[in-house]
Amino acid sequence: MESRLKGRLKMFRILFPNLSEKEAKTILSLLKDGRLSDSKLKEILGFKSENAAAYYRRKLEKKGVIKGYTAVVDWERLGYNTRFIITVEAESKEELKRIERDHVFSAGEYLREIGDIVCTPTLFGNVVLEDVATCYGMMACIHGVAASEDAARNYAEVYLRERYPEIKADVHILRDATIKGFFIQKEFIERYMSLSPMTEKDEQLLKRFRERFIHRFMPDK
Repeated sequence: MESRLKGRLKMFRILFPNLSEKEAKTILSLLKDGRLSDSKLKEILGFKSENAAAYYRRKLEKKGVIKGYTAVVDWERLGYNTRFIITVEAESKEELKRIERDHVFSAGEYLREIGDIVCTPTLFGNVVLEDVATCYGMMACIHGVAASEDAARNYAEVYLRERYPEIKADVHILRDATIKGFFIQKEFIERYMSLSPMTEKDEQLLKRFRERFIHRFMPDK
């Protein structure tokens, strides 16, 4: 346990070289649970006083590092059980630039007339966009949730192609996640390992991983 703690502190220093250990711990704790109370935070930081924990929270807020606290929504419970990424490829950088301009102006119009969350109806249910960003070169990436896989595919193959006939759009349906919201998903890993136990070959690969990579976050001997 002591070795793991020292390794974790080393990771903090790699992630946040310009922050103190207490500041780094505060960020990671609030990133995992934005509703974390000062009472719980003081235990994580090793303080006896809630005021001491609150000091680090307020300090990071004043710095602008912590910009706010948002609710974590379970979209599946709201009927959007499909997460997807659509990669959009244009024929040239100039074409992508034209599409990007049209998208920006359209987003501005949508914002003025409807609102700031983009929802697109399809024949198979709604699609809600989470992120839209251009990539280097001739690519753009659209990330969102949909009522069904068919809705996500319909959005890419019908709606996007109607707006931009010249693009190529590939849909990638996201399924099980080992890392989500910056954190390793312990429950999924445990469930996976219980259904598919480790083999000798897996052990060999894990040993190689441990020797070549894990040591970077372990305390120096």
